[in-house]
Amino acid sequence: MITLDNISITAGAFQLDHVSLKVPHRHYGILMGATGTGKTTLLEAIAGLIPITNGSIIFGTRDVTSLKPAERNIGYVPQDSAL
Repeated sequence: MITLDNISITAGAFQLDHVSLKVPHRHYGILMGATGTGKTTLLEAIAGLIPITNGSIIFGTRDVTSLKPAERNIGYVPQDSAL
C-alpha cells in the first residue's frame, strides 16, 4: 500500500497542500489532471526525488518520508521524449 498523509510540496512558485491518498496493496492508482496541476511533482515526491515540506509517505507499514530515493525500493520512469 502507498499512503500519502497530509503532504505538502513546494517546488519553486508551485505548491501542493494537504494531499492525502491511499493506494491499497495489489491495486493501481491513476493520477489524472490538466497540465501543471502537480501530477509529476507528486510522483517525484513519492519516489524521493523532491522533498516534501509536511506530512508523510508510507509504503506498506514503512515510513519512507526521510529515506533517499535509492532506499525506497520503488521505480519511477518519467514520460519524457529523451527516453
